[in-house]
Amino acid sequence: MIQNQENKIQRGVREDVIEFKSAIDKHFVILLCYWNIFKNVYLSSEEQIKLLNSADDVFFGAVQRIYFDTIILYISKLNDPPGKSGQKNLTLKAYKLKVKGLIKKQSCKKISDYIRFIEKKSKSIRDKRNKLISHLDYDVSTMRVELNPINIDDIEDILIAIKDVLNIINVDLGFEETIYDEFVV
Repeated sequence: MIQNQENKIQRGVREDVIEFKSAIDKHFVILLCYWNIFKNVYLSSEEQIKLLNSADDVFFGAVQRIYFDTIILYISKLNDPPGKSGQKNLTLKAYKLKVKGLIKKQSCKKISDYIRFIEKKSKSIRDKRNKLISHLDYDVSTMRVELNPINIDDIEDILIAIKDVLNIINVDLGFEETIYDEFVV
């Protein structure tokens, strides 16, 4: 469905906006795929966890961490600033700026509210990304300081909010709503 929408320019939407839309949709779908796999393998049942641990706890523990860290990175990247020092980022904030004059003012306000919600919910996610994944913060690495745990419900709330932001923009630009629901919650 995304590909069909890319091939037509709705209501004079600029090609750079369609290019941005296509790229951010692709990365969000990848994030949702990682999340779906993680949920199905590691959050489905206690029996499943026992089975994985009995099969090879080191391997499945490593895979769990890789998937979770990848999810953390994707959420963090989508929530980064639009860019700095001339470097552009593919983020929700950059997308909002790109479509600002093309969508309704009330939609811009809703998107801003969603972005603030995502920022608030993702504080522990950003901390983990900044202090353990992207960098090795000394105090955290030496366990002098403990990071706040990442709440699974917060991740699901963030994914739903990202889905809503992308669909608000889709609809305002004249595209159909994208059905991400099979991936989210």
